[in-house]
Amino acid sequence: GAMKAMHQLERDAATFEHHEEPFSLGSFVCTNMSHDHKKALALELARCQMQDVGRALFHDQATTDADVVDCSRPITSKHVLHSCLSRMTDQGMHSYALFFTHVHQSCTRLTQEQL
Repeated sequence: GAMKAMHQLERDAATFEHHEEPFSLGSFVCTNMSHDHKKALALELARCQMQDVGRALFHDQATTDADVVDCSRPITSKHVLHSCLSRMTDQGMHSYALFFTHVHQSCTRLTQEQL
């Protein structure tokens, strides 16, 4: 999901390499990321950080219902994203919020550098 999208953005960005104007892959990626893509990136970063420190990102799933989203897997849709965000632990939400702020600020900085 996220890796495939990043590779596609890198391929798209490569088509701009021969232009006279300065080009920033970071600016290109951020300009083309939706708000939900930024949320998903922040969630995946929080997942890595929480795994590194051995903390739970999500509350345990108490059901085996087939319709319940598996948040242990990468984010593949808006539905999965929003379902997983609603199941985060307090520590997980704190980590996610910090990473979301970082992603948002980084993208703002990268896109402003191109102005």
